[in-house]
Amino acid sequence: MKKILVILGLVLILLGGILLATFPQMTSFFKETVYIAVVGPMSGPYKHEGASMLQGISLYLEQAREKGELGDKRIVLLIEDDQDDAQVAEKAAAKIAQENKALIVLGHSYSGPSIAAGKIYRKYEIPAITASATADNVTLGNEWYFRVIPANWFQAKFLTNYIKSTLKKDALSIIAVDNEYGDSLAKGITAAATELGINIVKEWKMAEQPTPDDVEQIAAEISARDDPGVLVLATNGTAADAKLLALLRDRGKIYTLIGDDSFGDEAFAKYFADYPKEQANPGYYSDGLYAVSPFMPAIADKEAFDFRQAFEKTYQSLPESWYIACYYDAMHVAVEAMKRAQLQGQGHIRSDRQKVRTALVNFYSLDTGLKGVTGYIYFNQDRDVTRPFAVGQ
Repeated sequence: MKKILVILGLVLILLGGILLATFPQMTSFFKETVYIAVVGPMSGPYKHEGASMLQGISLYLEQAREKGELGDKRIVLLIEDDQDDAQVAEKAAAKIAQENKALIVLGHSYSGPSIAAGKIYRKYEIPAITASATADNVTLGNEWYFRVIPANWFQAKFLTNYIKSTLKKDALSIIAVDNEYGDSLAKGITAAATELGINIVKEWKMAEQPTPDDVEQIAAEISARDDPGVLVLATNGTAADAKLLALLRDRGKIYTLIGDDSFGDEAFAKYFADYPKEQANPGYYSDGLYAVSPFMPAIADKEAFDFRQAFEKTYQSLPESWYIACYYDAMHVAVEAMKRAQLQGQGHIRSDRQKVRTALVNFYSLDTGLKGVTGYIYFNQDRDVTRPFAVGQ
């Protein structure tokens, strides 16, 4: 009888090995599931940014699985739509907290929703990583929020130094969107300009959802000035900004314009698609506009080139947004933090979140961080990355 049992056991082991070799996907049944929440505008006017977030995150996960870098973990994404609305974002964060499944949150896309949701992540001690929300207050005072791109204070200093040292200009005007993002960027530009001796001619506030009359009024006031200096756009690169640039161009004056990181996306140029002059002469309204970007593949290194090739192979197109690369890196950081955290697994979600946060805090230098597609990633005392932007025209 014992002999029969031994033979039967050997047969079962052999059969199991054959099944796993023949159907490798069956190994997922033997892996522990780790949930990661992804929150951003999956619907509404900015849904293209939510799609870009998911493209970058999914591409990294696909490559990590192929390379066996996930080990005994099976990562499942919990996707939530915040519609780029602070109140909706707060509800999405509350849902994540109540479900108590997500180990980490990736997102949100914009600063207002990130700040609103961040209060809940802090309360329930859930680590969050954004790769796009740059207002200073996203991470300031919230020890559970991390950011893999520079904050607005750094972007403001970079922009202002570029105006002074590269463009050789000593006067500027600011057009800022009237929200947390625009306020912090405008405040940083003002402080940096004062330090550098740059004259601030005027600051205009633009509503988050401006009417055509609002945009017309700002364009008229700019045109009425003999020299407003360099026009600095801290406005999130929306259709209203495209309308403003078109109005200024149609008035016949040429201005030096430089935009925040949102103007570095191809999505902004598409806002001009229906303008007749743009159709007749592509670039009519956007040519000459300077824009900063946390990632520009044309001047990046081998990792960026490989990323671009992998993206094109997977999606049969080139990446249109720096969001894709930055959220690719955010997922990379999350996976590396999980590895370093030595997670306990099922039944230990709270302590595992604390371990992940501690692992992220320990990305504090060039040696302890990691090399991402967008550059080296390690955090300062405010849990932000600080590195130079790229500038394009």
